[in-house]
Amino acid sequence: MFEHAAMKNIERLNDDYDIDDMFMSKAALRDNAAKQAERDKKKAIQEHQRVERSLESCQWCFDNKEMAKHLIVALGKKCYVSLPAHQSLTPGHCCISPIHHISCCVQAEEDLWDEVQNFRKSLVKMFASRGEDCIFFETVKRLRHFPHMVLQCVPLPRETGDMAPIYFKKAIMECEREWAQNKKLVELKGRDVRHAVPKGLPYFFVDFAMDAGFAHVIEDEREFPNNFAQVHIFFALNGW
Repeated sequence: MFEHAAMKNIERLNDDYDIDDMFMSKAALRDNAAKQAERDKKKAIQEHQRVERSLESCQWCFDNKEMAKHLIVALGKKCYVSLPAHQSLTPGHCCISPIHHISCCVQAEEDLWDEVQNFRKSLVKMFASRGEDCIFFETVKRLRHFPHMVLQCVPLPRETGDMAPIYFKKAIMECEREWAQNKKLVELKGRDVRHAVPKGLPYFFVDFAMDAGFAHVIEDEREFPNNFAQVHIFFALNGW
């Protein structure tokens, strides 16, 4: 066996690396593989526990006892429309969320996404009957904490809605640092956000009524504010 091993590894053996070293190296590799498997197992357990904690405390999951069901205004098979738990940006401000827990729109399956679009069409039609426009936006950060998808809808006066694409395009181009690894402004014309942003990345996106808008991959979550859209809606409403 020693002779066979020596012949098989003849090119590797020299004065500094003999048969004993070779067998010790193989034993070390097996030991390292076992330790890596144990680390992977612990990491998977910790990830599962983090997901369980997120689900238990999620106020958007329909089955969670913490959810404020009195805020729901329309319920579908896959998602629902509700009023925000905080003060509304404008009268009519509402949210579209999935009944079951997923983290963001990019992760939405086709049947859920179709129902979200049907709710969007209904909201756009309702606000249009009042002479109003509306925008839809989503800010996705801290994905490792397994957040719940919330697509926000904010109605705006018609003239403000017409100017909203200009405000948001300028705001996205000026956000974060000047140099970035990803394209700063992604136009969603001809596609939705699910096909524009890679899964697993934090992002912001905004659509204008049923018209495609813009997406932005967030480079530094600490620099990108959670209220990015809210601030610029306020600016648009006040003509700043």
